[in-house]
Amino acid sequence: MIERIMEDEEKANCCDELLTKLIQDERKYDENIDANFVVKNYFKNIIKNKENILLGYINKKRVIGYIFAKQIQKDGGKEYLIDGLYVDEKYRKNGIAKKLITEILNLLSKENIKYVNINVVYDNKIARLLYKKFGFKNFKIEMRKKLL
Repeated sequence: MIERIMEDEEKANCCDELLTKLIQDERKYDENIDANFVVKNYFKNIIKNKENILLGYINKKRVIGYIFAKQIQKDGGKEYLIDGLYVDEKYRKNGIAKKLITEILNLLSKENIKYVNINVVYDNKIARLLYKKFGFKNFKIEMRKKLL
């Protein structure tokens, strides 16, 4: 079941745990991520802003996946940035990520949001393919060169 997390600090803390796992997973693509990095109290503060949208996929009263979108200002209009999507590894391949994306896109569509953006690590082919299935297209390319 998907629910919007607005005032539930316990569920927000579960999302912090999932965000920590997401960041640690991204170490495969970015060697600069600290192996000991832990997220604490991030979503507890995020949910205070009503423009932010944090959706959790709940199983047995526990958040096992989340998607987070925040409002951004671009070109004089309101847009949203999907700034995190993660499903606990034990629950993957059950369509949870697709359900979360569908739900957030439906919510934003009802709010007449014209554009939704997302940043994806280029080497994360699974994520890129998932977003392309939902109609996301390459828009910008950020490039990096390692010097040291």
